[in-house]
Amino acid sequence: ELKTIELATACLALDGIRFKETALKVRRPNDYNEQLVPAGIGPPPRLNLGTTGMVSSSVPDGPNKIFVGGLPHHLQEEQVIELLSAYGPLKGLHLVKEPGAMDSKGYAFVEYVDPKLTPVVVEQLHGIKIGEKEITVRMAQNQSHGRGPMDPAAAMAAAADPLVAMYGPAAAGGGMAALAATPGAAGCRSSS
Repeated sequence: ELKTIELATACLALDGIRFKETALKVRRPNDYNEQLVPAGIGPPPRLNLGTTGMVSSSVPDGPNKIFVGGLPHHLQEEQVIELLSAYGPLKGLHLVKEPGAMDSKGYAFVEYVDPKLTPVVVEQLHGIKIGEKEITVRMAQNQSHGRGPMDPAAAMAAAADPLVAMYGPAAAGGGMAALAATPGAAGCRSSS
């Protein structure tokens, strides 16, 4: 419990940071009702975790969320942080792992404290080799896969065909051959 509503709100920025090898979970209580907050309270203080070197283990969807794929599975979070922080302080890094697994799935999401670094990192890190693997670095796609809000017809097509949901209308109904010819479906080849 904290002294003020503003301070409690500011502490939500601590959600996901690592403390003694454990990711902290900072949440509002289940019975929190924002409508009961008194009017006229000031803005919460802004915690700049980047100045402390703390990196959140969660990266919320947003315009500066970066996808990093093709990472060697044996890389640990500290090694990925070391690689990515060469460009500037990290706000958050989520190295995706199966629950209880030591190795990662080979991809991560990252966000920098300074949003101006986002396009620089995407351009400069995409395609570099780490060991025998070439990494993919691009802007993370939002829930509608980077194409902005779907129109109703596109949403229905996506629901009916998982390839459309993943790669857009060009992949509709064509199986692997259509998928192999679809931009953004790199690495997929038709067996015919």
